[in-house]
Amino acid sequence: MAMYRLLVVLLAAGASADQAGGAANGQESLLSFDACKEDIHKLCNKEGVDLKSDMSILECLQDSGYSETATLTSACEALVWQFKVKLTQDDRFTDAAKKYCSAEMQQIPAFGACVSQTAPGYALSCMMDYTQNVTKTSTCFGFLSRTERLAFSDFRLVGPFISKCQRDIERHGCAVITPDKAHEKVRVPHTQGMALECLIQKVIAVEKTPNERGNLQDDCRHEVMRLAEMQAEDFNLDRPMFFACRSDREKYCRDVPAGSGKIFECLLFNRHDQFMQPECAKILAERAHLMGRDYRMAHPLTKACQEEMTNYKCEPQANLESAAHFHLNWIMLCLENGAHQKDAKPASEGCRHEMLTHRKLMMEEFRIAPEIVLSCAKEIDSYCSPRGDIEAEGRTLHCLMAHAQERDEKKQVTPECMQALGMVVKTADIGSNYKVDKVLYASCRPIIDSICASDAQSEASTLTCLMKNVDSPNMPKECEKRLLEVQYFFARDWTLDPAMYSACHDEAVSR
Repeated sequence: MAMYRLLVVLLAAGASADQAGGAANGQESLLSFDACKEDIHKLCNKEGVDLKSDMSILECLQDSGYSETATLTSACEALVWQFKVKLTQDDRFTDAAKKYCSAEMQQIPAFGACVSQTAPGYALSCMMDYTQNVTKTSTCFGFLSRTERLAFSDFRLVGPFISKCQRDIERHGCAVITPDKAHEKVRVPHTQGMALECLIQKVIAVEKTPNERGNLQDDCRHEVMRLAEMQAEDFNLDRPMFFACRSDREKYCRDVPAGSGKIFECLLFNRHDQFMQPECAKILAERAHLMGRDYRMAHPLTKACQEEMTNYKCEPQANLESAAHFHLNWIMLCLENGAHQKDAKPASEGCRHEMLTHRKLMMEEFRIAPEIVLSCAKEIDSYCSPRGDIEAEGRTLHCLMAHAQERDEKKQVTPECMQALGMVVKTADIGSNYKVDKVLYASCRPIIDSICASDAQSEASTLTCLMKNVDSPNMPKECEKRLLEVQYFFARDWTLDPAMYSACHDEAVSR
């Protein structure tokens, strides 16, 4: 903490009294500036905030509200902005980075080269790429992660983002919140993460409407996804999600630490809970869609399966970023296939756990599969949104699966949608563990706990029992319906049947 006080005090000392809004002689801390005294005492005079630490005060002020304009006085907002700029773009920032990260810069030459970038905001942006390569208990990680949090609160601080996306920011009205002329004389609020969030919406719109490709320039799209990957790592960096979901984080994920994407994963599992805040559920769905098209946002999976991705050759080349090879379901299929290869090193327990977790997520949240969003949009709107909303907890996928076997041509899904559904069923691998399908599990629980209880040596054997009893008079209609939906896809692809796949895989490969 002391290093942050030293750094910010040094930065504040370079600001003139006029810039600072009236600093008292000889006083250099943020609290000493008249511009923010009232706001600091109103918002930050509480447990957990060290009023002797400028960094602690800055974090408190930016965590007090999504819109700093609505939360802070005009003079204090201006002062906070000056502190942020100096903290991340002043020469003394790079000097501090050299001091606190000297060992890491020697170990990672590319990281050390970041300090040579002199354009405003470029050194910080470069260093952000290496935060996760630094030991989390080190002084360097503490320095970078807290400075990174300031940058994610206002993307004007990130040089490459502004230079690569300035045209798109202006073209799509992402520079202001109220671009309407009726608000010309109103002080336009700065909302944390707003510019990036606005551009993320354009990426999502492009995925849903392929004719709109080119909505963002390629270099801007790349920068948007780079920052989205970073903020998916740490709940505190995703400012829109932080403010929309912080009460739900306390409700559902209180004991889950920030970092490694675990809070996002926890919240996503609870997205369909009736008590979750609507704004939180909405932004989680959007983030799930982005994760589906870029597997690097699935941090728990990529970290747990890092060795397996290398061994099974599942890491796509960077120049394929816009291709399906970057889709999460492609990566998961590659991992599954690699684990089944003869003489392949078995996947670690941690990797297997995350693969199962993400298979469950894919069945519950169809947006994780970009192909479903793109190829089945018409069917979802026509057949699976009875109240004008999207059916939750996996029911959307089962609704589509039901229409896949429709005999009435007017109610059938398109071949493209059929192919997308087959990909999801294959990725989820329901045959090896039916519990990934929450809808199927809930519908068939009475049979699982009675007739098939003796066949519960494995999930695969339990599913086999369910299939054998599909015509049983004791079979609940809802369970029968769900089983037939799954069986339809098993019949179309033998690799979905775990018993047949295990018995015939080697022979199929050899031929």
